[in-house]
Amino acid sequence: MSDNFAQTTLDMMLSRLRNLRAFMAKAEAHAAEQNDDLADYVSARIAPDMHALPHQIVFACNQPSQFVAWLRGQPAPPNMPEPMPQDWRALTAHVDAGIASLEKAQGEALAVPEEDKRIDIAMIKMHMMLPARQFVDDWLLPNFYFHLTTAYALLRMKGVSLGKGDFLLHVMSQLRPNA
Repeated sequence: MSDNFAQTTLDMMLSRLRNLRAFMAKAEAHAAEQNDDLADYVSARIAPDMHALPHQIVFACNQPSQFVAWLRGQPAPPNMPEPMPQDWRALTAHVDAGIASLEKAQGEALAVPEEDKRIDIAMIKMHMMLPARQFVDDWLLPNFYFHLTTAYALLRMKGVSLGKGDFLLHVMSQLRPNA
């Protein structure tokens, strides 16, 4: 797998984390306008058996940082920081740190490892081995988008004015009027 593939994947994840940060900025503005407590946003969950907003944000940030560690040949950072950020300020700091980490990685010469990637799934005490490209395409990116999309949906559920243009913020600069 080419180094270009690794960089393209990092660039894509970075732009989506910037979108997440923009969702959060809109949520802050909405909360201020509505006189809402951001703690209510933090506790939002779609269903009782799903993680609340902090987990969605943290997991969306951790997928890219684990990818960078893999590219560097380093052990993956933990999936959940201890303690898990539970307030808005800590969550925005976590996103900002994730963005800064990816910006730093952009300047590095990173290569995708040739060997298969082992994925341990602690909750069910099992693992899988995937070739590098399948790991990225079938595991890493779907998980990343799942948590990013869930965070978006939770903020929408709280009344934040987010639309498809916010989710696709990374390409909105390409819009041109029809001739």
